[in-house]
Amino acid sequence: MPPFSSGQSGSSSCVSVLASIAKSGLKEGSFSCKIVSEDEVDSTNDVAREYAEKGAPEGTVILAQYQRQGRGRMMRSWSSPKGKNILLSLILRPSLRLEEVSLITVMSSVTVASLLREEGFHAFIKWPNDIYVEGKKVAGILTEMKSEKNEVKHVIVGIGLNVNMDSSECPEDIQKTVTSLAMLSGHLWDRTVLVRELLLQLEKTYEHLQNQEYDFLLSQWSRLSSLVGHWVEVKVSDKKWEGTVLGTDAKGALLLRREGGFIEAFLSGDVKILDRMSV
Repeated sequence: MPPFSSGQSGSSSCVSVLASIAKSGLKEGSFSCKIVSEDEVDSTNDVAREYAEKGAPEGTVILAQYQRQGRGRMMRSWSSPKGKNILLSLILRPSLRLEEVSLITVMSSVTVASLLREEGFHAFIKWPNDIYVEGKKVAGILTEMKSEKNEVKHVIVGIGLNVNMDSSECPEDIQKTVTSLAMLSGHLWDRTVLVRELLLQLEKTYEHLQNQEYDFLLSQWSRLSSLVGHWVEVKVSDKKWEGTVLGTDAKGALLLRREGGFIEAFLSGDVKILDRMSV
C-alpha cells in the first residue's frame, strides 16, 4: 500500500459510490472528505490500521464491497455477501485516556442505533457492540486501538451494517439470528445515502465525545439499550455472573447489580437476558 496522501481514493471500482457521496452536500473537512474505497479487502479495519500507521488523518474512512476475513469482537467471523451491505472503518485520534477508549464503542453504537430509529426501525443496542431490530442482529461494531506509553495513538471503528442482503445469502448457522434493512422493510436501500447519513451522524456524536459530554452519551446509550432493567447473565471466559443491568459507568463498562446489592462493572463479555423480555 502506498503512503497516505490527501485525495487518494483507493481502487477505481467504487468511484461511482464516492462521486455520489461527494455530490450529496457533505461539508469540507468532514469525515467523508477522506475516503478510501476498495472492492475487496481482508478487513476494512486492517486497511484502516495500515493507513493510520502511515499518518492518515483523523476522519479517514475505509469502505469495501467485500471482506475476505471480516471479523467481529473476540475474533469472531463477520460474513457479508459482496456489494450488499455497508462495510466501513473510521480512523479516530481522540483525546482520551486509555481507560476511556471504550466510550468510542458507546458513541458508535448510539450513532448507529439512532440512525436506524430515524429510518423507522425500532433498533436497540445490545452491549457491548451489537445493534438489534426485532430480536435479530442488524449491525455490529468493532473498536481497535493502538497506544504507546499510556497514550492513545489511534482508534479504528469498524461498522458492519446489513442493508440489502437476503436471508439466503447468510451462512446457515446464523440465518435465524441476523437480519437486514431490506429483510425488515421489504425493499432495497441506497447504501450511498446511508453511508452519507452515518458519517454525518458519527461526526456529530464524536463532537460530544471530544467535548467530554460523557453524561449525554451514556444517557443516550441507556435510552437505546436493550438491557437496562433486565436480569441477565454476563459470561467472561468460563465465569458467569447474574444480576440486573443498571446502565454503564463513565468508562462505558456495563454495571450489574448482583443479589444483595453489590455492583460489578464489566468492560467485556457476552450477555444473555434471562427474564421474559429478550432481544
